[in-house]
Amino acid sequence: MKKRHIILVSVVFVVALIVGSVFAFVNEQSKKELLKNPGPPMAGLLRPSITEGPATSNTPPSQVADVITAKYGEIRNEYRVGNTWILTTLGNKDSRGVIGLYSCSPTDSAALNGQEPLSLSAWKFYKPPFPGGVTLLEIHGNTLIIDDGGHQITFDITTKSFGS
Repeated sequence: MKKRHIILVSVVFVVALIVGSVFAFVNEQSKKELLKNPGPPMAGLLRPSITEGPATSNTPPSQVADVITAKYGEIRNEYRVGNTWILTTLGNKDSRGVIGLYSCSPTDSAALNGQEPLSLSAWKFYKPPFPGGVTLLEIHGNTLIIDDGGHQITFDITTKSFGS
């Protein structure tokens, strides 16, 4: 009887280990899929070369990303959540990385679908508490889980506040 009990416990343990591994794998694949394909690209926004000059509301759409890159460093991520475009930057010698938010009108399908450039004057930028780059790790509703200079923290796009 004792031998049968040991075998049963061993089988249950192996099954639990397999189920846990499968769950962890599926969860990791879901995270990767979310970050790989969160929404359409931002047409006309990403231009990785850097140009000098102040950011104004008259900045041509083709230079918006250049101005953001010059001020806040390389653009690391860009995603859309609901009616809000989100970008994160890696920072540079003059600035830590930031989170940029661009709120679209719910009826502006061209902006929501990434079919028109997003004006520089409508972007709002938020500096997280730690120096270094900002990388988007996960999205849960209106909450972003980010890496901020090696610290995993949250940012609520509704309240515009950082949390731990």
